[in-house]
Amino acid sequence: MKVHRAVILLSLFICTAVPQAAGSPRPELFGLALPVPKELPAFPADPGLIRTGTLKLTYVPLVLSVDSSGSVTGVSHETGVDTLLVSYARPYLESLAFEPATRDGRAAAARLPVILSYRRSVAFPSLTFPVNARPESVDHDLLEEAYRLNGIELPRLVAFPSYAGSVDKNDTSLVFPYILLKIELDRSGWLTAVEVVRSTLPDYNIPIQSAAMWAEYAPAAVAGETAPSEAFLMVSFFPQLDYPLKRWDRARLAGISLMQRESVRLFADTVGLMFEPVPRRRDADAYTLAARGPRGADSVDCYLSIDTLGFARLRPEREADRGLEETIQQFRQVLRFYPALGFDGRPRPFYGFITLVRDFSTTVRVRYHWLKTP
Repeated sequence: MKVHRAVILLSLFICTAVPQAAGSPRPELFGLALPVPKELPAFPADPGLIRTGTLKLTYVPLVLSVDSSGSVTGVSHETGVDTLLVSYARPYLESLAFEPATRDGRAAAARLPVILSYRRSVAFPSLTFPVNARPESVDHDLLEEAYRLNGIELPRLVAFPSYAGSVDKNDTSLVFPYILLKIELDRSGWLTAVEVVRSTLPDYNIPIQSAAMWAEYAPAAVAGETAPSEAFLMVSFFPQLDYPLKRWDRARLAGISLMQRESVRLFADTVGLMFEPVPRRRDADAYTLAARGPRGADSVDCYLSIDTLGFARLRPEREADRGLEETIQQFRQVLRFYPALGFDGRPRPFYGFITLVRDFSTTVRVRYHWLKTP
């Protein structure tokens, strides 16, 4: 991984479309198209699992082995996961039919990571795939893991330099300003070409292209050999932050705010969401609420639906005591998001989970599951 300092041709062309969109053929990267489910029948009833009602919001990472005909030939999981849930789901997973993976146009066997999740308020588990039948990806980390399991390391952003921005701190627009770049990397991770795909802040196109040239990238690799690649880089300008932003460094993300962490994102392909919802608050990991009702240490998982205007509907996964219910009611009044965005630049509805953690003070800490916050 290196920083490329050579002068390269910059394209200032701004367009309104990107190559991949929902409803188009599934993405193919480095000759590999991943398996996608043909259909998902309902889970069979398991009264024993449902009757216990003891499972909290649970995520179980699994790996399916899918052969060249699209049949599941194996289900593996890490030791220490919820074996009750896995035992219940295994026969169902083994019965699924997939459009098989293809390598260079030919059907091939592949390993496919999936997330099996279970909620108290719903009788049956649900599954998240790297690419679903639409085809879309709702989890870019899962997509990256799928290619890694099949011998392909997708390019990654290692560091991005400090960048300036003139954004009104009182801006209440539905969507924050951003610039989406298409970049090309050589087998050493050097940037060889960059162009603007879409920009809502055109005055900063050239400075951001220049910053992209000084960024650090980890190159793609196929079967252990580095390879040239294309990717898309989204640079965001949140009005709540102070500019210029500090250098973005993958190795130091734990020490910065959620907005700073999400300010720069690299995508290997334009399948699925360009941007997942982010709270419209600078310090969104903790809220101070009015001290009403009894207080105590407790936590609750909540199902969240976020509409295209960024308004959220919050539903706890279990019955809460009076103090925690009061906390949830207050939280409903203050929670507001920048909505999810598709690669067409349009807001999209989104569904996910948060966990509210209350201590004996008036502080409520929040974990946003889709943003992988601790």
